[in-house]
Amino acid sequence: MMNPLFVFVLLLLSFLIEGNSSSDVDCLLEFKKGIHKDPMDHVMSSWVRDALDSDGCPQNWHGIECSNGLVTAIKLAGLGLVGDLKFFTLYGLKSLKELNLSNNSLTGRLVPALGSMYSLQSLDLSGNSFYGPIPGRLTGLWGLTYLNLSSNNFTGSLPDGMENLQQLKVVDLHSNSLFGDVGDLLVRFRNAEHIDLSLNMFSGGLAIDAQNISSMAGSVRHLNLSHNVLDGQFFSNDAAQMFTRLEILDARGNQLTGTVPSFGSLASLRILRLGNNRLYGSIPGNLLDRNSSGLVELDLSNNGLS
Repeated sequence: MMNPLFVFVLLLLSFLIEGNSSSDVDCLLEFKKGIHKDPMDHVMSSWVRDALDSDGCPQNWHGIECSNGLVTAIKLAGLGLVGDLKFFTLYGLKSLKELNLSNNSLTGRLVPALGSMYSLQSLDLSGNSFYGPIPGRLTGLWGLTYLNLSSNNFTGSLPDGMENLQQLKVVDLHSNSLFGDVGDLLVRFRNAEHIDLSLNMFSGGLAIDAQNISSMAGSVRHLNLSHNVLDGQFFSNDAAQMFTRLEILDARGNQLTGTVPSFGSLASLRILRLGNNRLYGSIPGNLLDRNSSGLVELDLSNNGLS
C-alpha cells in the first residue's frame, strides 16, 4: 500500500506544476490582447488555450518555448506585428529567460515590473516604437547578458545602477533619444563586449581616468559612440592602450577634441572611425604601419589634423 504522505506530496507537486503552467498561459493570453494586427497569422492562430501539452504548457504556440511546464522564451522577431503592448502582463512568467520582440511595429512603455523578472537573461525590443524612459528597476536584472533597445523612441537618461548588470555582454541602445554624460556611463559597463550608444544625444567627453575605465576597456570589442553630441576630450594615450581586445571603435560625427592616440599598437583593432570631429595634431605613424597595425579601415576625415 502506498504511503499516504508520499501520495500527498505527488498530488501537491502536480497541483503546483499545473497551477504554474496555467498562470503562464493566462499571462500569454493577456499579453496577446495587446497585438492588434498579425499579418502572418502566427500568433493569433496558434496562441489558443486548448493547444497545451500534458504539462499544461503551450504546445505549438508560435515563438514560445517551455521547460518543465513553464514558459522560458518568447521569440516573435520580424513578424510584422502591430500593437500596444502591456508589459505588466508578463510579470507572472517566473521562468522567462528570453524576450525577443525585435523588428515589428509595436509600441508601449516599459514598466517597472520588468525589473522583477529576475530569470530574464536576454531582452531584445529593437526595431519598434516603444517609448518613454528606461525604468530604474531594470537594473535589478542581475542575470541579464543581452540588452537591445535600439531603434525605438526611448527618452531620458539611463537609470543609476547599470553597474549592477555585471553579466551584461551586449548593450545596444542606438537610435533613440537618450542623453547623459558618456564618460560616466561607459565606466558602468564593466564586462560588456559590445556597446552601441550611437545616434542618441549623449554628451561630454572621453577623458576618463585610466584606472576607472580599466575594467570596461579590457573587455569591450565593439564600441560605437558615433553621431551624438560629444564635445569633450578624446581618450588619452594611456587610456587608449588599455583597450587590448578592441576590434571596432566608431566615434564619428561628434565634436571631440584632442590628439589621436597611438591605437596602432593594439593588435586586435581593425576599424577606427573618428571622422567629423575636432581632433588636431599629427597622425601617429604606427596607425599606417602594416607591421604594427592590423587596421583594415581608418577614417580621420574632416578633422584638424596636420
